[in-house]
Amino acid sequence: MTNKIQIVIVDDDLAARNSIKLYLQHHPLYEVAADFQDGQAALRWLQENEVDILLCDMQMPAMDGLELLRLVRMHSPDIATVAISSFDDFRYTRGCIVEGVGDYLLKHDLTQQRLLEALDAVRLRYHIQPDTRTLKNVTGYCFESPERFTAEQIEAMIDRHEICFDKSGLCPLVISPDYRCAAGVSWLEVRQDMCKAVCDIIAQILGSEYRYIFCLTKQQHILLLLSFFDQNSLLFVMNSVNNFCSRLKRTTLRLLDITLTIGVGTPQLALPQALEQARTMERSMETKLYLGGDRLFSSERCPVVSEQPVSLPRNLWSAFSFAVEQKDAHNALEALQEIFTFLRQQKACRKSVNAALRRITEQFFSCHLLDEADRDELYRRLAQFEILDQTALDLKEQAFALLRSEPPQAPLSSVVSRAQEFVREHYAQDISLQDCADFAGVSYTHLSRAFKNETGKRFVEFLNEVRLHAAKALLIRQNLSMKEIVDRTGFRSYNYFFKVFRESEGMTPSEFVAKNCSKN
Repeated sequence: MTNKIQIVIVDDDLAARNSIKLYLQHHPLYEVAADFQDGQAALRWLQENEVDILLCDMQMPAMDGLELLRLVRMHSPDIATVAISSFDDFRYTRGCIVEGVGDYLLKHDLTQQRLLEALDAVRLRYHIQPDTRTLKNVTGYCFESPERFTAEQIEAMIDRHEICFDKSGLCPLVISPDYRCAAGVSWLEVRQDMCKAVCDIIAQILGSEYRYIFCLTKQQHILLLLSFFDQNSLLFVMNSVNNFCSRLKRTTLRLLDITLTIGVGTPQLALPQALEQARTMERSMETKLYLGGDRLFSSERCPVVSEQPVSLPRNLWSAFSFAVEQKDAHNALEALQEIFTFLRQQKACRKSVNAALRRITEQFFSCHLLDEADRDELYRRLAQFEILDQTALDLKEQAFALLRSEPPQAPLSSVVSRAQEFVREHYAQDISLQDCADFAGVSYTHLSRAFKNETGKRFVEFLNEVRLHAAKALLIRQNLSMKEIVDRTGFRSYNYFFKVFRESEGMTPSEFVAKNCSKN
């Protein structure tokens, strides 16, 4: 039951219907009771339901707007009408005057303000007041509260003729949009809007040919029940469902640029079993974490949801936390990649993945890279991703943006910049100042002098600094021997590595590992 002014939209253009519904969403006075893509379906529905205002497109196939307005005026003269059209056509405007249309709106000029002005004018002219009424035999009824999507509630609504649905020959489906969201955009709003847009596409495809109801879950998935009450052929039912799924995936990709993961149930004779099967398939949607999206699976082969709790290995966490503390973007991203590889290999449950994400965002906060509000917002955003690869990609982008910012420095000449670039790429090899000079295209003496003047360091000091940085990132992992670390970082010998390390850090490599690993 509702006490708002009820509006029906009839337009074969899905985008136009969605725009109007979006304009009127959550409006305190107006509510869209139903929308249709053709006049015949709308006329049948209007014969059983009372509404206040009809918004009608003029150019539609089968039955155009003027014909629909004429028939509505004959059967329901109390309904106020507003015409909408893409063309300022005199034939239509004249016809609207004859049929007593309250206003004529052009689609290319239609804004929320213009729409509300027209509705307000019609409401005042015809003295329309909000009235409490119950809609009858609604096709494609949407349960926006999952708690109400029960066999008892559905059967009661059928008995009261509130929904047009039959509780036999049921085929359950679960539709999960593979959501994507740009940084800085409200993830929840995107999911809600996208889910409602998919629901509109479902209504566009099914029309009045099928009896169906659906429910939007808290995870913004769609539980859909299709009724094939008048069909005895299982082959016909499954072919119809497969054709619907294929068309839905194609249309959604074309209109919304997103893919869908769909679970298809087996036909059920009883409503409780159909609902239970739908909820089982929805739980299986959690497997998108590792299997990804854009899939079609059957209820008979529901993928099993991982329940495996795991904790991050100490060496992986130490490597990441140390890199963040050092503002080392390269090694932090490398450690993140290893963390996600570990989670994927272990098939960690969603709770363990979220625990890892919470720990990672907390590390950014403790290193003063995020304030408390940004930390919480980043965690909420990451925890919303249904696919682990998307989570990893987004987190690495965020980490790179946080860690790449460096204090402003005096610009270096191209010669010194090229020399530093050469060192960072080849530090693990036996390189010299002459090698860098050859790469930069200058003489040995020119590079030596320029390097000292611009950086305040000798070339060998910079080279050892880069090598030590890489060595510390390897030491913290505790999965390589000291000899392997020396070989991988380009030091001539362990003795020389030990000497340089102690002069730079004031401790031995072993003491460094003990100190930092105990901290992490």
